[in-house]
Amino acid sequence: MLVALTTLSLTASAQLKPIIFGDSVLCPNAGSVLHTQKLYDTYQWYVRDYFSDEKVLIPGATTNELVITNDDVLKYFSVEVSLKGVKRSSNEKLIDGLVFIPPSVRSGGDFKNGPGFFVLNEGDTGVFTLLQPYNTNITWYKNGRPVEGETGTKLFVTTAGTYTVKGAPADCPDYIQYLGVDLVVKVRKNTQPVITGDTMLCPDSKGTLATQEGYDSYQWYKRFYGTNKKKAVAGATSGTLVISSSKDAPAYFSVEVTKNGDTLTSAEKLVDSYVFLLPGVISDGDFINGPGYFILNQGDTGRFTLTQPYDTNITWYRNNKEIPGEKGVTLNVTAGGNYAVQGAPAVCPNFIQNPGVVLSVKLVTDGSVKASASSNASKSIVSTTAIKLYPNPAKDFAMLDVSAFAGKDIAISITAQDGKVVFTKQYSNVGSTIKIDLTAFKQGVYYIKAGNQVLKLVVTK
Repeated sequence: MLVALTTLSLTASAQLKPIIFGDSVLCPNAGSVLHTQKLYDTYQWYVRDYFSDEKVLIPGATTNELVITNDDVLKYFSVEVSLKGVKRSSNEKLIDGLVFIPPSVRSGGDFKNGPGFFVLNEGDTGVFTLLQPYNTNITWYKNGRPVEGETGTKLFVTTAGTYTVKGAPADCPDYIQYLGVDLVVKVRKNTQPVITGDTMLCPDSKGTLATQEGYDSYQWYKRFYGTNKKKAVAGATSGTLVISSSKDAPAYFSVEVTKNGDTLTSAEKLVDSYVFLLPGVISDGDFINGPGYFILNQGDTGRFTLTQPYDTNITWYRNNKEIPGEKGVTLNVTAGGNYAVQGAPAVCPNFIQNPGVVLSVKLVTDGSVKASASSNASKSIVSTTAIKLYPNPAKDFAMLDVSAFAGKDIAISITAQDGKVVFTKQYSNVGSTIKIDLTAFKQGVYYIKAGNQVLKLVVTK
C-alpha cells in the first residue's frame, strides 16, 4: 500500500504544470523576480519579444527564479522543467511596465501670469497644485530649501521666491520625480488705495477716514446707503476725510487717487453708527410703589438697576449730589431721597445719557406701609417715554407707536441723510399710533425725531 501511494505521488508531480509567480507590472526603473515551484529536477527559462513569434532560450537561467528589469517590459517569459525525465512547460507571462507623464503643476488662486514668472499682489494668495498621478512622497521647495510641513498636492503661496516640487505616484511611491522647472513668484506691492479709519461711529461723534500717503492727488466720494449713485465730496482732496455720525452714517466712501498719471480707485468702505435705546431703570428688592414715588420701610433695601447697554461711566446721584463710590449698574437703596443716574454704553463711553426721570424714595420709619400684589415694585421699569418704529426697513409707510403719549401733543420731524428736513408736523391729542406716508420718500436712510427720541429709518423701494 505504501509503495502504491509513493508511485501515485511521483506520477502526479511529474504531470504538474509549472506556474510562473511574481510581479507582472513594473514601476519605472524597478525590477522584480519571477519564480516557479521548487520541486523539479531541471529548469530552463525562455523569452519572447512582444512583436515576435519566436521564443529564445535565456542562457544560464536554469533555476526556479529569474531576475527581470525594466529592459524586460513587453516581453513574454516561460519556463520549461523536468521531473523524473518528464518535461513540462508553463504558460507565457507578459511583463508590462507603468508609464507616467512627467509631473506638472497648475497655478490658481490670485496668481497673475507674467513673462516667465507669476505675479501676486501684496496680501493675495496664489495656489500651486501638483497634478495626478503624483500624489505621494511630495516635497515642496522654496529657494532650494524644503518648505516645512508642506507635503500635500497643494501649496498656498503669499511670498516671493523660486518654487519647485517633487513627488511620486501612489502605485510607485519610490518613483520620485522633480518638476524640472522653477516656478518664480514675484510680489507686487499693493498700489491701490486702501481706506482705513473709523467705520463705526458713536452717536453725535466724528471720525476720520484715511488712505496711504504718497499719491499725487486725492478725491473722496460718498454714496448714501440704499442708492447707487456716488458723489464727489466737496473739498475732500487730501489723504484724510473727517466724517460725522449725523451726516455720514450709513454711507459708502471711496477715494480716487492719481500717481504718475495713473488713476486708481479704492474699494468702498461702509460707515455706520450705533443707535441705542434710551436708558431705563429697573426697580426691585423691597421697594413698594407709591403714587409717583417709591416707598421703603426702614431697615429694608431697594435696588435700582440701570438697563443695558448702559454699563460704563456710571454715576449715581442722591439729592443732586454724586454718591461716592457708586459706579456700578446696580444701586442698593436704604435711605429716602431723590435719586438719578447717568451712564454710557461700553462701545461708546463718551455717549453719556440719563433716563430723564427722578427716582423719588420715601422712607417709612414705623413700618406702616405693607407691600401688596399691586403695589410691590418687583422688576418694574422706570424709563423715559419710549416710542417704537415699525416696520423697519419700510417701503410705503411707517408706524410710530406713541401710546405712551396718548392724549398729549407731540412734534415729529424727519431728516434725510444729507441733513435736509423732509417732513415736520405737530400732532395734537395723539392716539396710540401715527402712520407716516413714505410714498414720496426716496430710497435711503432717514432720522425720525419724535419727542426727545431719534430713530433711524431705512426706506427701500
